[in-house]
Amino acid sequence: GSTGPRRRAGFSSVLGSVLGTFGSVSRSFAAKKWRRGKSIIGLGGSAVYIKDAITNSGVDEALVSLPDAWPFAASDFRRWSEEDDANGFKEASFERHVDDAAVGALERLYATLLEAPQEGLNLLDLCASWDSHLPEGLQTSRVAVLGMNRQELKANRVATEIHIKDLNRDPKLPFDASAFNVVTLALSIQYLVHPQELFSQMHRVLQSGGMAVVTFSSKSFPWKAISAWSKSFHDGPVQCRTVGTYFKFSPVGGWCNMVALDLSPHKSSILGSDELWA
Repeated sequence: GSTGPRRRAGFSSVLGSVLGTFGSVSRSFAAKKWRRGKSIIGLGGSAVYIKDAITNSGVDEALVSLPDAWPFAASDFRRWSEEDDANGFKEASFERHVDDAAVGALERLYATLLEAPQEGLNLLDLCASWDSHLPEGLQTSRVAVLGMNRQELKANRVATEIHIKDLNRDPKLPFDASAFNVVTLALSIQYLVHPQELFSQMHRVLQSGGMAVVTFSSKSFPWKAISAWSKSFHDGPVQCRTVGTYFKFSPVGGWCNMVALDLSPHKSSILGSDELWA
């Protein structure tokens, strides 16, 4: 899911204007020799090996020495357009907001994190749309999808329940405490204006030993991205540090085993394929 007019043309007009700036940079990144493979702590404290994770891009160190106090001001969460977000969701959109290589990296991440047998897995997908990117055959008891367009959510093949809610108007989640094992938030964090409140809500609805997975890319509708995010397009370490700071203070001391991952495919294409971080 995302906020604002949601058409691929919006990306094209922005990317077309910066092609000369970023094209050569992305191609050189695509040609770089990346080291991949990282072990992390997954669901229930189990060790998980993420084979796509790049360890020499700078993202690995993004969460080192996070700030000691909440560093953001109200102005950091303002956007170029403060038009009602609901206007961008009046019509359903079934387009993907990152390319196929990045989608594949996202789906492999979920498949790896959720491959350990879990009985009665309860999952919440925030800022959801028609595809939650969950692996085929995943055994779940509950998949709650929360987004802003009913038609998109009804098309989600794995959803067991749908919830329509604008998290920028009210970040409180309509679920009981400790209701879920997993919370996912894919490709929408850059649009959220109340991250501290929302991440505290994510913590509240997760069971002990549960896992929150937040994924994001350099792709964005820039007129709806918050100011803090707009200052760091294409900068994975900075964006991972921003999200890590959200976790650290929401609530303070509430999250453990935080890790930043660079899952960017860096396939050969005119822009080197879309980045993906988590």
